[in-house]
Amino acid sequence: MDPREALDGYLRELAPDYTYTVEPLPLEVPGYSFFQGSLDNTRNTRLYWVVRDDGTVLDFESISDLGRIYEAVGILEDPEAATAEELAWMAVCLFVRHQTLVDATLVFGLTQRYQDRHLKEPTLSRTRSGLELVFLTRGIGRNPSFTRHRVTIRPDYQVKHTAKPIRLKLK
Repeated sequence: MDPREALDGYLRELAPDYTYTVEPLPLEVPGYSFFQGSLDNTRNTRLYWVVRDDGTVLDFESISDLGRIYEAVGILEDPEAATAEELAWMAVCLFVRHQTLVDATLVFGLTQRYQDRHLKEPTLSRTRSGLELVFLTRGIGRNPSFTRHRVTIRPDYQVKHTAKPIRLKLK
């Protein structure tokens, strides 16, 4: 089944009175498609979806699915199979609503207003127990909130996700 058609059907069934703007994210993972979008009548809404090739739209906070996605990428076998930013986007699509990833471009803009040791683009590091991905998300709106995410990927592709709201220091 076409992933975009599956998502459109899912959204029509979920909220028939609403219209969504949806566009694909440029993430290449065998068996999965990633989308971002918003409700058409709201400016400060950011939504993400992951659709399996079988047409299943994954539920919010599908931690086991994130492990399967990272396994499909093969990140433990080949650390260059995806960038830290791509891996962070994959997690954002499953765990985050109404926020966006703080990527290198956003970090540059935010450093004009904030000074904080947490304000950096996604990082991926090898640990004794596998890989650790750390990234920030930023709420949409005038006075945004920030959340620091840590994703641990074990050698068996079991994944642990923790999220902690943080307050960045103004300059």
